Amino acid sequence: MMRLLLSCAAFLLAGAIHGAWAQGQDEEKKAQAKLNIGTLAGLPRPEGFVIEDLRAGMTKFASYYEISRRSSVRGPLIKYKRTIGEAELNVAPMDLLAERLIERYGDKLKGKKLVVREFSLAAYGEGYQPPTVIAVPLSSGAVGAAVVGTLIGNVLLRSMATARTTNLHVTVDAELDGKEFSALEIGSLPVENPDARVLKIMDDFFNFAFYRFESTSSLESAKPAAPSE
Repeated sequence: MMRLLLSCAAFLLAGAIHGAWAQGQDEEKKAQAKLNIGTLAGLPRPEGFVIEDLRAGMTKFASYYEISRRSSVRGPLIKYKRTIGEAELNVAPMDLLAERLIERYGDKLKGKKLVVREFSLAAYGEGYQPPTVIAVPLSSGAVGAAVVGTLIGNVLLRSMATARTTNLHVTVDAELDGKEFSALEIGSLPVENPDARVLKIMDDFFNFAFYRFESTSSLESAKPAAPSE
């Protein structure tokens, strides 16, 4: 009887270990499938720095839109837009935007407000066969479209699987302290190993956004409060 109990306990323990290992593998696969747009250092937010998110819902979730289609010898040549959803990115884009601003301006953001109308990433491609699109849940209460292809790895590779050319568009339309903060960066992506190129496009995007903002505006440091009488 004791031997039977020990055998059952060993079986259950082995099952639990295998389940934990399988769950870890699933989490690792999910992490690998996310597009790397940067990293967060966890910089503290300056006192009174407020971010208002006014982005339209359609820019937050994955979607596929066919721009045009024309006949060719190899079949229909299709131009499409593939919006990359937040659930497909390794970090939340609003968090990345906030941290880049904090990294750049530091305490000058005290008491300032950032209003974001758009911050989106989209792949524009042209190919002889569009990516297969299925509806999948991306977050609780939300359903978006996800690209499924033959290549493993990140979501951008899957959308590029059948494309002749692919460009990544990164767009921000915002106001910082009541002043325009906007930019559009477009970069071409190779089908093989696009990750490094994506990070370069993101760096160029932020540098261009800062350049445009600082060419016409400036951030005044928050004035100290007047001493009470």
